[in-house]
This record gives sequence, structure tokens and C-alpha cells, in this order.
Amino acid sequence: MEKEKRCVYFVSSIGLDKKDIPPDDADVSGNLDDMKKYRFPVRSRCWGYYFDKSAAMKAARENWTDINEAGWFQWAVVEEISEGLLQFGIYEEDCTFLSFDKEKGSYIELDEAPHELAQIYKRYSASMTFALG
Repeated sequence: MEKEKRCVYFVSSIGLDKKDIPPDDADVSGNLDDMKKYRFPVRSRCWGYYFDKSAAMKAARENWTDINEAGWFQWAVVEEISEGLLQFGIYEEDCTFLSFDKEKGSYIELDEAPHELAQIYKRYSASMTFALG
């Protein structure tokens, strides 16, 4: 009998430092010298976790504890991660992304990962994991 998969829903905020995006000719997915030269332009902070996705989404949408940090983090993400040790290969299908709406003071759910963010992860050949590194 197969054990039921248990998941945890992590809430993280994400920012992009556009000034740190490497030039187009930099090979940051395979050239070790270029990888050392350019700082990874994405910053994230995990704020907590829930065992219920709806609770995690509510916390993210409503910007609990100011996860936006006064504009420092333009996006939030709720990641579904199975229990256990750090897992590689968490991609967009395991994430719900949100974008901060300044007028409302809350996050709005997106249909997919922000294009800028997805391009950075593709370029660096990185999977999207924000909560656990």
C-alpha cells in the first residue's frame, strides 16, 4: 500500500534586482567564470508554511506581516512541497505566483510565473525553489 503524499505550502516573497541581470552574452548556466562574475539577481524570503493551501494563499494575498516589505518584494509565491528533505525540480506547476497591487495593498494571483522571473530561472538553468533554497 502506497503512503499518502503529504505536502506543506510555503509562503515566500520574491524580488528581482534588475541592475544585477547579466548581459545577454554572459553564459550563466554553464560558464563557471561568468557564474562567479554575476550575482544571481533574484532575492527571496520564506515567511512561513501551512498544511492547508487555502490558508497559505490567504496569508499571501492579504500581505500578512508585510511580506511585500514596503515594495522590496514585488511578487509572492505559494509553493507546494512534499514532506522530506530538500527536493530539486520544483517548477511552475508546483507554485502559485502573485503580484503586489500597490493601490489595494495586497497580492493578486497570477496565471503563471512572471515572465521576467521565468526567464532568469531558464537562463541560469535553475529550478524554482524559493522557500528551501
